[in-house]
Amino acid sequence: METLLTTFWEVEDLTCRVVKETDKLYEDIFVRTTTRSCDGKYIVSLPFKDSEHIDLGYSRSSAQAQFLRNETRLKKEPVLKDTYDSVIDLGHMKPVPPNTDTINFYLSHHAVFKPETTRKYTFEELSTLLAKIEAFLNSRPLAPMSEDPTDLLALTPSHFLVGGPLLATVEPEIKGASTSIINRWQHLKALHHQFRLRWKEEYLKELHKRTKWQVPTRNLNVGEMGIIKDDNLPSNEWRLGRNDFVFPGLDGHVRVLNIRTARGIF
Repeated sequence: METLLTTFWEVEDLTCRVVKETDKLYEDIFVRTTTRSCDGKYIVSLPFKDSEHIDLGYSRSSAQAQFLRNETRLKKEPVLKDTYDSVIDLGHMKPVPPNTDTINFYLSHHAVFKPETTRKYTFEELSTLLAKIEAFLNSRPLAPMSEDPTDLLALTPSHFLVGGPLLATVEPEIKGASTSIINRWQHLKALHHQFRLRWKEEYLKELHKRTKWQVPTRNLNVGEMGIIKDDNLPSNEWRLGRNDFVFPGLDGHVRVLNIRTARGIF
């Protein structure tokens, strides 16, 4: 027993740390690209390649489109717009002259506002919230289960995880800001509801952008599956439908169709 205690309390000699080539490379990149201003803020330069001619493409149109979407969002949220304007007025940005001899590249900008809160969450609360968010993300339809035009089931990530779809009960919508809700369970449900709405509106729609028709595209065909917007569904359910019949126009393009859903044909 004495030998075991002595061995347990002995201080082992620390071996010299071997610096890998990759660690040294990353450290050199950090030193070259990161500086610190007088007020203590860190400034990181853009990761441009070591080349005399840097070509990032014409990015003004995409940045301008994001700017217009940002303006539309701010018009719908006056409180966020006032906060956003107060930050812009601090002088972090300056207008770029329209005519200049230098090459300019543009980055898309999003208005992100984090309200101050002192609320702290327990491990169980965070686990519950993350589990609900995980179940919602894993319930997104990926592809039809079969080629049968009457089959309205879709393959989801949950089929690979648990072998079937994830189910959830219908819950009433929690209105108002989550920071003003005192009940902790109602507060978690409000956070989950806000995440679900923002994920659908701000991320999911970005995966399928509607651009102006510059080139001909294929027509919609009978039997293809699509998602129907329905806000009165549980978080893990999606209203699905299949093209039951298409109506081509005089030019041969399909603009009207019948959709088969679980409630009938529309």
